[in-house]
Amino acid sequence: MKYLILLLFPFLVSAQTHRYIYDYHHRLTAEDTPKKQEFYHLDVNPDNAYYYDRKYFVADSLDKAGQGFAFQGEMSDFFMKDRNSGKVSLFTYKGFDTFKLVDQPQQKWKIQPETKMFGNLKIQKATSTWSGRNYEAWFAPELPFQEGPYKFSGLPGLIVELADDQDNFRFTLVRTEVLPEIYVLDMWYNNQFNKPVEISYVQYSKMLLQYYKSPLQTLITHDIDYKNSPLITDDGTMIDTEQKFRSYETTERNRIRKYNNPIELDLKVKYPVK
Repeated sequence: MKYLILLLFPFLVSAQTHRYIYDYHHRLTAEDTPKKQEFYHLDVNPDNAYYYDRKYFVADSLDKAGQGFAFQGEMSDFFMKDRNSGKVSLFTYKGFDTFKLVDQPQQKWKIQPETKMFGNLKIQKATSTWSGRNYEAWFAPELPFQEGPYKFSGLPGLIVELADDQDNFRFTLVRTEVLPEIYVLDMWYNNQFNKPVEISYVQYSKMLLQYYKSPLQTLITHDIDYKNSPLITDDGTMIDTEQKFRSYETTERNRIRKYNNPIELDLKVKYPVK
């Protein structure tokens, strides 16, 4: 999916949503040459900002159109920022459960003198070292929001380009919209997403380690007997024997170790080799 940049500059009205769509390229491993491409929405509302995979918006739109809930692909993290306090709530999904993690990230930006044109916008360079990586950002003072993709914020204008110095992660603004009314995903408030279990990042790291040790345990504990009723995993693997169960867990542990390249290196989980 491709977008053309549409830059709108209406007067700021409190009961509006300013939507910014980013083209997000990232390496699943630090050694990967090709990057995975996804589109993410940043919805800036008067009190909160929401950052989420476009797939959520597509599913929500279908649901509102009466076509039912139809989310395709793996559930990705969903972010909500309190624009008054600066606290960011990350909602993540493991098995049948939803977890909420809260922190207050702050990047210490150094605004540089370099400027360039981005479409019809004049943007300015800024740099920061945050959570183990060095970043270069370009922000637009004409877009009066101190927001950006993921947990990045704090510059005197919207972040329109952002990348780390190893080019593992790259965000580029590709479209802007102003919605006449405040938009919030209905699917967020009307189903399981509004019942998360709040845990700390330390607890989350321990949970990931536990999942690594037994990737299918969360499913088994929900009264699923794979020997009598075959278990179908997210990738379509059918598990109906002890051998397949053990084989899948070994494969999953190898996958977890391989694709362990988070944006925040300080939060990287140190998985055992065996």
